[in-house]
Amino acid sequence: MEYWKDEGNNKRMQTYHKISNLLKVLRIFILMFSLFIFVLLITQSIIYLSGVTIFNVNMIIYLITDVYNVMIIMLIFGLIFMIIKKKLNEKELLIMFVIGFLLLPEILLLVVHFAVFGSFMFSFYYMVILIIVMILINHLITRIDELYNIATGSNELKMKEKIDEILFGEEPIKKKRIAIRKLGKLGLDKKFIRMFLKLLEYIGEI
Repeated sequence: MEYWKDEGNNKRMQTYHKISNLLKVLRIFILMFSLFIFVLLITQSIIYLSGVTIFNVNMIIYLITDVYNVMIIMLIFGLIFMIIKKKLNEKELLIMFVIGFLLLPEILLLVVHFAVFGSFMFSFYYMVILIIVMILINHLITRIDELYNIATGSNELKMKEKIDEILFGEEPIKKKRIAIRKLGKLGLDKKFIRMFLKLLEYIGEI
């Protein structure tokens, strides 16, 4: 990491930064293309259902209701699991529930597409390839941006801003101590963490 310090104007570093920006554009393009396929499959399901005239209406209604209920139960259990693991706050929980609830009809239409058009394996292989490609792209972007921030000194500036925000904010001392400890994950040295914790203890005694 020391090698990359003050290398922000290095031509190689600038090239890496351009590659990172191109990868971000590629990521957006892949997500938009995936959304297009998603909408296409759903549209085909709607067209198929609207064109079917010989079927048992009650049976279809019961099937849709059962699948919808199962999906709602799975969504609720998933959110409860996230709450237990303390990975969501109340605002994030509400957003996840609303998004999940709105996606349920689309997922149901996808199930219809799998059953009628036999597209399950195609969708499965596409999702596997998509996940692998997105993981690789995100890893490269994260790594390049990390090196670029080190090269341009952005990390140090952001760290100073975070420390100022914590120390001089209006949060209680207890929350400030937690926030300072979390800075260790962002690269703040342990000796500075101890120093700021002692400073907070001193501020709390005043």
